[in-house]
Amino acid sequence: MNGRGSRATHDGVDSRAEILDAAERLISEHGFGSMRMASLIKVSGHSSSSIYWHFESKEGVLAAVLERAVDRFFERAALLRFPDDDDVRSRLEWFLRESMALTLQAPQFLRLFILQGLLRNDYDRGEAGVVGRVRAQALRNLTRGLAEALRPWGEEQAAEVAAAIVGPALMLFDGAFLDTQVRLGRIEDADARLLAAALTGMAVAARR
Repeated sequence: MNGRGSRATHDGVDSRAEILDAAERLISEHGFGSMRMASLIKVSGHSSSSIYWHFESKEGVLAAVLERAVDRFFERAALLRFPDDDDVRSRLEWFLRESMALTLQAPQFLRLFILQGLLRNDYDRGEAGVVGRVRAQALRNLTRGLAEALRPWGEEQAAEVAAAIVGPALMLFDGAFLDTQVRLGRIEDADARLLAAALTGMAVAARR
């Protein structure tokens, strides 16, 4: 590829990221339903033709914002290495702590996602489909993390139990995150131990 083509590609990547950064700020402040293309054009510094070239629609912007955020989170999560410990409760507590720490490093994604969930009555089908896809992706990745935490039980059983408890486990994670946002703090040690005990109880119940 010649230098001109390479530069054009680079500029396209930069402009897409700038549009997504602007959209993320606007959605965080006003919600997706109140985000106007005129505001996105002003904040991002890119024309409507550039925005539609990258994303085709307003719903496409929402999809890209959420999917970029969840990809970034799980890229970091994939680098986590579980401790060499055969105690399932200890492994679940470690997983919960580390996952929450990653979330609190860049909490905008989960804030956006929860906000969209709270505004679900305002969805059109396109928006609902975006949120559904992102949640499904989060569930798949959380299932893998839980299965790794439960690995001392054997890979097959760990996978089965993780799939069985992933729904309530996600409710627990979401609740813990909301608590940190209300208190403007982090998950406390005593709370982490109790939450891990709750996860362990779910896992043991599902294992029977």
